[in-house]
Amino acid sequence: MIYAGLRDHGQKDVVIEGLSGIDIALWDIKGKHFGVPVHQLLGGAQRTELVAYATGLLRRRADHSNRYLAEEAAGYVAEGFSAVKLKVGFGLEDDVATIRLVREAIGPTVQLMVDANHAYDSIAAIRLGRMIEHHDIGWFEEPVPPEDIAGYRAVKAALSIPIAGGECEFTRFGFRELFVSRALDIAQPDTCAAGGLSECKKIADMAETFGLRCIPHVWGTGIAIAASLHLLAVLPSNTPPSLRRWSSVMEKRRNLERSDTAVLLSMSLPAAAGCSAPEHCAQRSGKKITSAFRAEGQELRSTGGPECLRRRGSLRLPISRIRLSLSIVSVIEMTTRAIRRMLDDKISWPL
Repeated sequence: MIYAGLRDHGQKDVVIEGLSGIDIALWDIKGKHFGVPVHQLLGGAQRTELVAYATGLLRRRADHSNRYLAEEAAGYVAEGFSAVKLKVGFGLEDDVATIRLVREAIGPTVQLMVDANHAYDSIAAIRLGRMIEHHDIGWFEEPVPPEDIAGYRAVKAALSIPIAGGECEFTRFGFRELFVSRALDIAQPDTCAAGGLSECKKIADMAETFGLRCIPHVWGTGIAIAASLHLLAVLPSNTPPSLRRWSSVMEKRRNLERSDTAVLLSMSLPAAAGCSAPEHCAQRSGKKITSAFRAEGQELRSTGGPECLRRRGSLRLPISRIRLSLSIVSVIEMTTRAIRRMLDDKISWPL
């Protein structure tokens, strides 16, 4: 109903981002009312843990050797990550050389994905893909601009690397075109942008009917991570039962600071679950984490470092111990920017 009322103001972008925050808050209110976690309201958890991959590896303008990226990637593997994602889009020769350095640093068994953030056209993206295919790339994310669906199809047809995208798309109506045209191998709706938990669950269900994998995009504060965890908990496996089950993975941004709130880098476990000194881990991580989550009736602050989460050689996030906990202030923070932008653009609202 709210979406229909706002249709005249646009079916994408900031309007849907604002609705996403409202939707997440409403699910949280419902969960608090019934005293159950949101993933239970969404249908029940399909899994209790998620493998996290590290996103970081950002470029430094003052250092053109790019060897520091290989060292950073190796550090993530040492922390327990079994997959990392590298930013590309800095020119074909530069990207190819950097991918080679990173692959050599992390070894052949760690998954390596690349993300161009729509930096190339289809011709350049295909050329890059063919030059790096032998490095066993997990997926090529946003190779071309999001509106170039024909370009996505061309890249997908030309490469053996799975093509991922969708973080810049909104609602199931926007993803419908991507799915029908077979433009993607992996859909990446953003829970805090594409329409909230309600809409992203529908998008994930659509992806399953088209035989596509769904790995939600995560960006922002600890609220975004918590909401995405509850969504990921209820998504079905990405592969049929006859195959080795390949479930969605969780993106973990690294080395990212905000002026007001640091992005949650690693969800903590209670001491009894494997971390004997969470505060020590927090001091070692050097990050100021302010987002808190409710676990087993207690406020569990996200202070645990990577050592708290290592399980069987990979970082795993314990969904069953995390309960989405928002406040009115949190909702305001998520929607104020969208509202301000609307007012700045002098959008007239119907009475």
